[in-house]
Amino acid sequence: MQYRGKVASLLVATMLAACGMQDGRSPTAPSVRNTPLGPDSSTVTIIPDKVSLTGRVLALSVNRANRDTLEFTGVARSNVRLMRNILVDGEARQVLVAEMTTSSDGAFAANNIPGGYYVVYAEPPAEAGLTNSYSLLAALKSHVQVDVYVSKR
Repeated sequence: MQYRGKVASLLVATMLAACGMQDGRSPTAPSVRNTPLGPDSSTVTIIPDKVSLTGRVLALSVNRANRDTLEFTGVARSNVRLMRNILVDGEARQVLVAEMTTSSDGAFAANNIPGGYYVVYAEPPAEAGLTNSYSLLAALKSHVQVDVYVSKR
């Protein structure tokens, strides 16, 4: 298990270093970051300085009437944490950018967050009997959407 964690940290660190995210600050102009991706230095992605995010926490269940159909239901009052992945002194770190509670339909939103790479964690209320979960997010456009899927324990 310990080996797997080190490999994951190395992969995240490598991905972030390739995107120029050494300390969470933009290496170029504050409005965009021109970053070569991969071995071909002519490939460039532009990461916006600020991004808006919307999403939902959705419970996955099997339709009782038609067992081969899945249903997704919004989970109210879930705690959502938005963690930005950065490198600090060559070490991969997660920095809390926003924390919020979902609405009655499981929706959440965050505005003016820095562009980059995130992990979105969802923790449904204990009485819901659902697992905690997360989704990975590349916030590379001015507006992005991410849903986090949870299931019964």
